[in-house]
Formats: sequence, structure tokens, C-alpha cells
Amino acid sequence: PVKIGPTWQHDGNSWLLPERSLGWETLAFAGQWLTHKGKPWRFTMEQARFLLWFYSLDDAGKFTYESAVLQRLKGWGKDPFAAVLSTCVLVGPLEFDHWGSDGQPVGRQVTDAWVQIAAVSLDQTKNTMKIFPGLIPAETRRHFGIQIGKQNVWANGDQAQIEAVTASPLASEGGRPKLVIRAETQNWNSSNGGHDMAGAMEGNAAKSEIDTPARILDICNSYRPGEDSVGQRQREGWEATQGDDATAADFGLLYDSLEAPPNAPLTAEAAPEVVEAVRGDSVWLDASGRILKSILNPNNSPSESRRKWYNQITAAEDSWTEPAEFDPLRDEEKVV
Repeated sequence: PVKIGPTWQHDGNSWLLPERSLGWETLAFAGQWLTHKGKPWRFTMEQARFLLWFYSLDDAGKFTYESAVLQRLKGWGKDPFAAVLSTCVLVGPLEFDHWGSDGQPVGRQVTDAWVQIAAVSLDQTKNTMKIFPGLIPAETRRHFGIQIGKQNVWANGDQAQIEAVTASPLASEGGRPKLVIRAETQNWNSSNGGHDMAGAMEGNAAKSEIDTPARILDICNSYRPGEDSVGQRQREGWEATQGDDATAADFGLLYDSLEAPPNAPLTAEAAPEVVEAVRGDSVWLDASGRILKSILNPNNSPSESRRKWYNQITAAEDSWTEPAEFDPLRDEEKVV
């Protein structure tokens, strides 16, 4: 697969991990206080590595990345991951406090913890919000004073909050959340107010105080070229910062994706192997069973199957051309 971002980078002996990260405390906190199907929560190794990079710190104790995009195929576990991360911000040690004797950062409980889980419709936020009742056991609720509602989770005497928000830029303007999780940004566009809401949230995060920074995490599938979605703008903005011929300055975005290469065949013989490579550590996905049947179903277009299960950025069948075919022909010196 095409490996974008640090999560799947390997030096031949071990995975590449950040030198300093608050993610280690997050891993321990989630394992102690959160559950999945009645057992202590465990991240997959892939999720753990992404978390370590998302919460990596520089020498001054500031976050290496201001925001991140986690792009994976359907069923990877993005919503459960977002729910766990939200809970850790709500009551966990995810704000830098000081350096420990081992040179690693020590966190403190997030100041005025406020998490927004945003989508262009309230129904889409349910994918994450409905996970909290099974994720937060009774002991954890008692210890941190957590109360769970349909659209809100409160803690610490209602001083900390997780809330579901939808496409209303005027309502989003002016808030000071510490973490914004933007769900399914491949569906955020001008027609549903997605760009306005994304802009409002970016502004809210940028005005956060130095010692209590705000972060943005986008969880998404690959976008459809030509729809001008927030997902497409994020990807193209990140690509503009890459390589020797970069046309934009780095703006603190961690982009992480695991994608099938453009020439990966969409056939009954090849699809299971491709999906197994792209699914990463989400081994619960049945590549040779239900997913294969979905790919073979003639009611599902090849472009949508590639987008959902190969995590490829692929144009629709009636599009004029493919980005993978057109982009290599670009000549920055030629003016039309």
C-alpha cells in the first residue's frame, strides 16, 4: 500500500516513533479507565502509533502538529478511536505539565476540557456519540462524575464537556474547545455549510492560549475528486507542502493514510489481498467475505468500491479524467 504519514514508517528494525509524546500517558489512561465489550480498552498497534505521533511534542513542550487527518477505509474503527480520544481529553492527562526525570513529558488534566464532535448532520455524530455508554464503565463515571446524554457527555461537576455539533457556522463561531473531531469531512462542502463550519472551527482553535492549545482531528474516508469537499482541500493543502517543489509553507498538519496504489486491480482474485494490505491492523474486516461481495455487487460502482475499500482517491466513472493521470502532466511554468 501507499503509506502517507509516520504511522506505518519502519527503519528496518522497528517502527519510527516520536522522541517525546503525551500519547504514552493516554495509552495507559485508556487501558485503566475505559472498556470495550466489558474488557479493558486496547488500541491496535496502528492506532497507538498514530496517537503517539498526534501527541508528539517538541523540545519546548509544544505539540508538533496543530491538527491531523486520519484517512482510512470504511470499518477501520475511526469512530471508536475518536470516542476514546474524546474521553481522554475530557478527564485525562493530555495537557503538557512538565518534563519527567526520564526526559519524557508528564501531563496534567486538560484545563476547561471541551470536546466538539462535528459533522454536517446530527445523524453522523451518532456514530461516535453512541459509543460512550459502552466505553465508560460505572466505576469511571463515579470517579470522574461523568454523565452521558444523547448529544452531550459531562464530567467534573459539568465543568468538562463532550458535545455533538452540526453544520451551523454561526453557532460554532466564538467557542474555545480543546479538541474538535470533524467526522466524514469528505462529505463537507459548500452546499451543506461544511466549508463555513470548518473555517469557524479553525478560527476557534487558532485563538487558543499558548499553554492550553486546541487541536483538530479529521476522521474520513477518501474524498471524491471534483466535489471540492473539506477533505479534498485538506489533502491538496497538505500535498502543496510536500517535496522540494512545495508551493506552500508547512502549516502543522499531520496527514496519515494507508491507500492502495493506483494500479491495484479491482477483481475477485485481487481484491481480498488489496483490502488486507490497506486495512492495516483492523483485522476484523472480512476482506474475502462480506467486503468482497460488496465489491462484486454490480449495484456498487467501481469508483465507490475503490474509495470505500481501497481508500483510493478515484474519480467517478463519468468524470473527464483521473487525478492520478492528470497530475503528473502538470507544468508549473506554463501559463494558460
